[in-house]
Amino acid sequence: MKTGITGVVFCAVMVCFITGLCGVEEAEAVVAAPVEHILRQA
Repeated sequence: MKTGITGVVFCAVMVCFITGLCGVEEAEAVVAAPVEHILRQA
């Protein structure tokens, strides 16, 4: 499935963008929710 790799790359780009824009703390909060959701499904 391409969606898995594309999703990871997209998330990585978004993390960098959000971190630069908002700061590390907010970026971690935004990233933690979808990551936990993905790990629970795996």
